[in-house]
Amino acid sequence: MSLAIPRWAGCRPWQQVPARFSVHVEERGRGLTHHEWIADVPGDPRPPFAEALVEACAGARRVVAYYASFERECIRQLREAVPPLRRALERIERRFVDLLPTVRNHLYHPDFGGRFSIKKTLPALVPGLSYSDLKVRDGEVATVELQQLF
Repeated sequence: MSLAIPRWAGCRPWQQVPARFSVHVEERGRGLTHHEWIADVPGDPRPPFAEALVEACAGARRVVAYYASFERECIRQLREAVPPLRRALERIERRFVDLLPTVRNHLYHPDFGGRFSIKKTLPALVPGLSYSDLKVRDGEVATVELQQLF
């Protein structure tokens, strides 16, 4: 989320503040395990977010993301906001593998409409999965929903 008027110490206007994540961990012999976290109480979401993310990614050799440059920037900002977890967050950041270049350079589907956002590529490549069924479909709606907590 990003707010015009910062609510927490160390934030600036319109700074991206991570407030939710969804992580699927593939474990040998156990398949996929889902971890998720969403801010649901007033207060700075960054420390509990960082703690939950570090726990969810513990032991991961690779962290696969779509548009990892955005994710890396979120991690960098978390490192500044939550110094006790700086090293653990750096380990996560170093392990990122970005799927966006692979899709952009090697795949195309007419339903992409010339764009490569996850909102365009996901439903084209995995029919039945899309953002259209979600109550919170984008960052703007997420910001409005989360502001109701504060």
